[in-house]
Amino acid sequence: SYCFYNAFFSDPRCVLPITERLNGVTNLDYCFYRTIVSDISILNHIRLGDNCSMRYTFAKCPNITTVKNLNIPATTSSCEGMLSDNNNLVSVINLVVNSQNATGLLKNCSKLETLEATVNSKIVDSLVEGCSKLTTLEKLTLGNPGSIKALIKNCALLTLLDLSKSNLSNCNAMDNLCYGATSLTELKMTGTVGSSTCTYSNFINGAKAGLMINLANSIITSPNFIN
Repeated sequence: SYCFYNAFFSDPRCVLPITERLNGVTNLDYCFYRTIVSDISILNHIRLGDNCSMRYTFAKCPNITTVKNLNIPATTSSCEGMLSDNNNLVSVINLVVNSQNATGLLKNCSKLETLEATVNSKIVDSLVEGCSKLTTLEKLTLGNPGSIKALIKNCALLTLLDLSKSNLSNCNAMDNLCYGATSLTELKMTGTVGSSTCTYSNFINGAKAGLMINLANSIITSPNFIN
């Protein structure tokens, strides 16, 4: 962890002789935080071990503008904030996340406009919180999350959140889900929406007045939803 934290190097390729020697790595927390790396392909030169943590590995990297074909394996214990606060990141295409914890993975990526992702993590809190340029999440699918708190919090331009293709039957927390999504006009959910003890505190507080919640063909078993 913290291997190249806030380091300056003229060419990202200069670290390859080091990364290519790494084997069975279990901690990449903050490894390339605030460096000049321009893409995440450098991960292809690192052999990861089981339960590897990748918290904030590429956070605050100003040269990362696009992420393509990134697969975060189930052997990764956490990718919390891995790509967060990248203010020049515009598109994320074909992202597959199988890590247990994807909290704030793309949080505060203020220029992000395109997201195509399948997230199979248990914790998906604040996944795109503060991504103020996002207008749609039509190509986001959540596998079987246990928590999606503040999922789209402060996504001010987002107009539609369609979770109809996502399995939410075991979700225990949806607090602040749409808080601050001031342009949101429709929220779609189908199937069983939350576990029998799921919490919904401030579920839509701060969202646009007149927001339509489309629960066609849905089942809600938690009494907290009414509250």
